[in-house]
Amino acid sequence: MTYGFFRAVSTDDTHFSKWGAVILDEAHERRMDADALLPQLSAACQARADFKAIVMSATIDVSVFATSLEANGMPPPCPVIEVPGVTYPVQDVWWGGEPWVPTADGAITNLAMETVRVFNDEDQGNLLVFLGTIAAVNEMVSEVSRLLQHDKVVTVRPLYAALSDVEKEEVTAFSDLAKYPRNKGKRLICISINVAEAGVTIPGITAVIETSWEMDVSYDHVLKGKEQFAAESGDHETLLAIYTAWVGAHKSSSWSAENGIKPGVLAAADQLLGKLDKNAIALLLTDGWIRKLETEIEARLGMAAQLRLVKKAKTLTVTVLAVALDAAVDMVHRRLGSPNPSGLVSSGTASLDAHSGTQHLTALQTAPAEQIKGQFGSGQAGSLMLLARLILTSTPMWVYGGFLRDLVLRGETHANMDLDVGLPKEGGMTIEAGLAAIVKQAQAHGMAFLRQSCSDPRVCACWFSTLDRSSEVEVQIVDAYAFAQKDARVDFDVNNLKLASDGSLQIKSGAMPAATNLNQIIANVQAKRLLVCKPAREVTDRIKKMRERGWQITYPC
Repeated sequence: MTYGFFRAVSTDDTHFSKWGAVILDEAHERRMDADALLPQLSAACQARADFKAIVMSATIDVSVFATSLEANGMPPPCPVIEVPGVTYPVQDVWWGGEPWVPTADGAITNLAMETVRVFNDEDQGNLLVFLGTIAAVNEMVSEVSRLLQHDKVVTVRPLYAALSDVEKEEVTAFSDLAKYPRNKGKRLICISINVAEAGVTIPGITAVIETSWEMDVSYDHVLKGKEQFAAESGDHETLLAIYTAWVGAHKSSSWSAENGIKPGVLAAADQLLGKLDKNAIALLLTDGWIRKLETEIEARLGMAAQLRLVKKAKTLTVTVLAVALDAAVDMVHRRLGSPNPSGLVSSGTASLDAHSGTQHLTALQTAPAEQIKGQFGSGQAGSLMLLARLILTSTPMWVYGGFLRDLVLRGETHANMDLDVGLPKEGGMTIEAGLAAIVKQAQAHGMAFLRQSCSDPRVCACWFSTLDRSSEVEVQIVDAYAFAQKDARVDFDVNNLKLASDGSLQIKSGAMPAATNLNQIIANVQAKRLLVCKPAREVTDRIKKMRERGWQITYPC
């Protein structure tokens, strides 16, 4: 058992009457619980002639250790028993280049690739990797398993205390062919947390990867307070949970302080909610209507679409993932009993393409909110059309939903909304493959994306068909703005927008030449003019990656 657990179960038994002997292993590590047990064990040895306390270590300085105990009022040095052992030569191989940073984007992926390289270089024997957290261990197991999915010889397993005894024994007894005959001829990659570094014994290990990832054991009450609200589905649900709890606490400033959240931030969120309601952005759809819309979207996309619309009473934002805009527009048309009741939108037009098609949608994009309310009403239909206008303003690119984190959680008046174009790793992609890849990434990262779709696939397909490796791509640096990196594709900004706290979209100043409307965005993409909004060192890294993948790059900066 662990030192801490033993201290807990023996707190009321100062003479350790339930035990005849207690062994403290790895004494040189000087754990706090072990140090606290030493005087108690010494007192028990004096009180009980039948009791033995054994202190074990392979590297401790026995004379210094025993003298230290004696100086602190313990009995004279006890007998020392030396057990000779066998040492094996160990070669240290340092990771070249930049140090590995566990919190960096793609850190686990990079470590997984290095692990596979070391494993293949060893050619025989098992490999042990130490990481700092259980979450990192599980992620590493998944990543290494993915990289070696076609290797029938390797077995990748995690190892930490929370696993069942059966799962742990499959690792520690991996080489016991009598118990596990299926392991004959196989090799093991074990990913473990580093708290087991001094105590785990796995036969057949020929190489160990030590990341030196140390856990910070300090207690951060603010972080712990925020963790209770964290939602796997993303920032939107986290914000909603925080906001709902704050309202439930009568918007108390003391509640904010206890949970490490600034009252001003929540007040800003409350004001934003009022502005969203005032502008009828919140959707007031019934559950039945939502299900019908989901069915329509799923039928048109041919994939499982997700649509979460929060009712007005609790709305902090609207999260839409892979929504087909024309499906929603057509449903509004049918609900109002007209295929095109206002003349603002033309959906399902055969001639709709990347150039002329946007002109049919510009009216909705630029129409004042009051005009939309007049045409569609201020209820469900009008609210949906206002959201459609918000989607249209940011199409045909992909919008990263994290802008609400800046706008609400950080209390800023403006937030960057990145309009990205995905450059596939393997050259050109079909529209189906492109959508599937990006939707998969969105779901994996819990992100929110807004997307325009239409009945003519050429409108969306052009973003993939024009951005392949068959022709040159011009890259320009227009700003030193950095945002989150994604491993699945190489992202470049083609536009810079800001979402103001009143819900309006504005062009980011200083980012010239800026695309100020949908047609200019299209022109930039079709001219293969990608405006890179990154620090220079990140741009250099991106260009290098693209060239390694076979892209032809013009880099005028």
